[in-house]
Amino acid sequence: MVPPDALPQPTPNDVRRDHERQLSRERNRRYYARRRMQVRAERSSPEWLAKRKAYYEANREKLLARQKAILNRDKKSESDRRYRKAHKAELAAKKAADYAANRQRRVKLMQANYAANRDERNVYQAAWKRAHPESVFASYAKRRALAGGTTRVDPVVRQAIYDRDKGLCGICGQPVERSKMTLDHIVPLVRGGPHTPENLQTAHRSCNCRKWARTMEEWLAAQAV
Repeated sequence: MVPPDALPQPTPNDVRRDHERQLSRERNRRYYARRRMQVRAERSSPEWLAKRKAYYEANREKLLARQKAILNRDKKSESDRRYRKAHKAELAAKKAADYAANRQRRVKLMQANYAANRDERNVYQAAWKRAHPESVFASYAKRRALAGGTTRVDPVVRQAIYDRDKGLCGICGQPVERSKMTLDHIVPLVRGGPHTPENLQTAHRSCNCRKWARTMEEWLAAQAV
């Protein structure tokens, strides 16, 4: 099994590049949707077809060579996939060994890249966090759950738990504003509770803090005194 730190990690540039590609695809889709009928009419006209035919005749050899290159590339890709599947453990061990042998060099490169692009990276990360609050919460909750010693961490959707609990605090029973909700572990993490939807309930921040690391039974008993 490959150690988690031996797996290739996405860099901010990778994330930014993927985001830019997604934006470009969306712009192209919107552009084509606006001009769909016009484009179809243009590409079915005799002038367009004649132009395409003339281009093909003038570039026949180049187009055939390109098509052959694409077929060879697809064959090689399929061959590579079969090889990777047949030698999965061997390749994983080789990658882990390579990472271990070059770890210091990679760390220095990452540190240098971060230092050279610190302001840009911070601005991008701040914008990304504002645009993806649920992902930020999921990452924070997962780290907190693992630090608390739990052995089970399942995907959690805050809105789904809020809807399930009908927007009511599971501790005091009063309504909770969606923007101010917190999630309380019914069986606390420090008591061995898992980070799962079944062990989470909607709660006010103040109620969650007062309940702290107690179970609901202990909390109710303390309120009855």
